Amino acid sequence: MAKGEIKRTEVKNASLLDNGQLLSVEWADSHHGIFPTDWLRGHRFDQSQPDPIEGNRPHLWGHDVMSTPHFRMFEFDEVMESDDALYDWLKMLFNLGIAVLKNAPIEQCQQYSLQKRLGYDSPAPSSSGILNQAKLHMKSYHPVYTAASLQLHNDLSYYTQAKGFQLFHCKQQVTGGGGDSLLADGFKVAEDFRCQNPESFRILTRIPWEYKLAIDKNYHVARREVIRLDTDEEVCQITINDICRAAMLRIPLQDVKKAYVALKEFTNMLYHPDNLVRYKLEAGDILAFHNHRILHGRLGFSMKADTQRHLETCYSDWEIVSGRMRNLKKQRLRKSQGENQK
Repeated sequence: MAKGEIKRTEVKNASLLDNGQLLSVEWADSHHGIFPTDWLRGHRFDQSQPDPIEGNRPHLWGHDVMSTPHFRMFEFDEVMESDDALYDWLKMLFNLGIAVLKNAPIEQCQQYSLQKRLGYDSPAPSSSGILNQAKLHMKSYHPVYTAASLQLHNDLSYYTQAKGFQLFHCKQQVTGGGGDSLLADGFKVAEDFRCQNPESFRILTRIPWEYKLAIDKNYHVARREVIRLDTDEEVCQITINDICRAAMLRIPLQDVKKAYVALKEFTNMLYHPDNLVRYKLEAGDILAFHNHRILHGRLGFSMKADTQRHLETCYSDWEIVSGRMRNLKKQRLRKSQGENQK
């Protein structure tokens, strides 16, 4: 038999043990195996048990999402102490791509506590460190650290594998007008765009734009389509970031104008009042969102000597959300089965 070739063997004998809870199999080559029948029932190829969170699908939303039954605010302590509250918060985050925790302690590093609640030791490092202090610097030229408005964008566009889970902990908010966060559901807008302008949609799913960030000892470069589709042709990632979008566009000259026109049309739709949420974070709020789906920005505010707006931000893999949901859903199922057997 050639190296690496799998030897075919047949079942010689099979029998049930332990009142049908185990299946004993004797193979023709004399080796023997015992398999739990519950496990076998759950692994029947196309009749296998479904993913515990399979029924949760993205719920697309517009400007009024925070006033719909699909959305509610959660208390930080509630989510930290109750598994049921944690599951409900994660489920909303998974479905909507956004969720808010209220009344988190103002002290630094609350994201560490939340990450540990989700099963990870700490947020992921990025070019800004593990925790980034996004606050006003009077002499900074980077728009994040000024009082200027920020256009809608996705973070870490210059990473080949951009982190999908993002947290903003509001530690201080400016008084008066401005400083509001802007949010848009990129998946919803992309689906509307697909219907209303299919040719421009096709262009944005095929042309890769280049993003870069040169900082200290790192020089990050990534190329990605504005609208990324999965194998089922469903939208799975949006990437827009004018701050980090490079001047380089590596496409044929005849396609350049069409690419920019398509990008402008899509951007205009993102900013349509029907698609834009405006929410002013308060001190103690933690805004969580799906960085591959939700675009975020900020209204500008007046620059004064006593003015400060301070967000502590961090990133993690989006899988931390789906993974913890599965764990909690299985706990619920086991608890329910145990109660039914009483």
